[in-house]
Amino acid sequence: MSWVDSGGNVYITSGNVGIGTSTPDAPLDVEVGANAEAFRLTRTDTNAPRLKFGFHPTTGFAYLQANRDNYGDQPLLLNPNGANVGVNTNNPAAVLDVVGDVRASQSVSTPNLLTQSGDLTITPAGGYVVVTAGKTLRVTTVGTASGDLTLSPAGNVVVASGKVLSADTLQAPTLGTGSGDLTLSPTGSYVVVASGKTLRVSTLGTASGDLTLSPAGNVVVASGKVLMAAAGTQAAPAVTLGGDTATGLYRPAANQVGIAISGQAAPVFFVDSNGRVGIGTASPGAPLHVVGASQDKVLAEGSAANYNAYLAVRGHTSIQSQGGVRFLNAAGEQVAVLGTYLNATNPELTLGSSGGVTINPAADLTLNPGGSVVMGDGKVLKAAAGTQAAPSITLGGDSATGIYCPGTNSLVV
Repeated sequence: MSWVDSGGNVYITSGNVGIGTSTPDAPLDVEVGANAEAFRLTRTDTNAPRLKFGFHPTTGFAYLQANRDNYGDQPLLLNPNGANVGVNTNNPAAVLDVVGDVRASQSVSTPNLLTQSGDLTITPAGGYVVVTAGKTLRVTTVGTASGDLTLSPAGNVVVASGKVLSADTLQAPTLGTGSGDLTLSPTGSYVVVASGKTLRVSTLGTASGDLTLSPAGNVVVASGKVLMAAAGTQAAPAVTLGGDTATGLYRPAANQVGIAISGQAAPVFFVDSNGRVGIGTASPGAPLHVVGASQDKVLAEGSAANYNAYLAVRGHTSIQSQGGVRFLNAAGEQVAVLGTYLNATNPELTLGSSGGVTINPAADLTLNPGGSVVMGDGKVLKAAAGTQAAPSITLGGDSATGIYCPGTNSLVV
């Protein structure tokens, strides 16, 4: 190996040059000890800008660092005039083409050309993405132009057809804030809407909400839409009011609905699949079936404006043979009837407005308000035979004085 000095240039024509080694393996082979820079390039300028190359004293990793006196470490430019930079690839297809994972422990910003503000900023503290006003964020499958997930400048998030939005925790903050206006909790699978904000659930591509939760707490279902809930039970209704989880609506079975009240063993109001209404029972045996612990099951009461109180029972207009009130025993057997079984104009038993009682359609027996009893023409009053000690027909309240029948064709006073 020989050195050549030519016009102020010194060079060698063959062999390798070693610095810190006597056996160089490359045209320039530099070996240094620990905590030493292997190479330093300094410009003779104010504050001496320099480029240092070496190995980190602790990790041993190679480093390339720009530095300047009185200013410390400086930015480092790669291809400032253009061309692509590749990491883990020898054929970069973008300005920065990285083959493998990319990790940032601080903010990542994508500014407009020659500007410092970020159109898209990923913050390290809050873990959220901020899109500058008027910009659009699109998350796409590699190599496609349309967005699988698009955040428009108007603030709308659109998930492309056939795609799924999945997240452990999802927050939708106001631009530039860290708190979520809309938060999807991973533990409780519930959505929290920040105070003063409105939640709208819409069909894809529409602006109006099919389901809207207003800041006042009102839920509005759009016209033509249906609000659906689970069936629920008597103990845990599906739709509750006022924070009382034991009071509300539930569906016991198909085509049935019940209203449950906290502390009640049976529904206070129940409609079965035949349209029968039960109050206090889930098994109504009639169009209206009332069960309760109080003595009075139905109460008709007047008011100060209209003190009259009536309970009206009317048969169907096309069939006037039945209508009234039946009295049943515990076995369901009829024991008395109040009303008509004949026709609408001739009831079996009528209580008059002045206190009189009329029995049978042709006034077989009439009890006047004054207490007198009138038999209808051609009608018969029948009574038991009675005895001497207990006459069957008595007068003036004296139960031992009256008329009785000791035998056939005989009458005794």
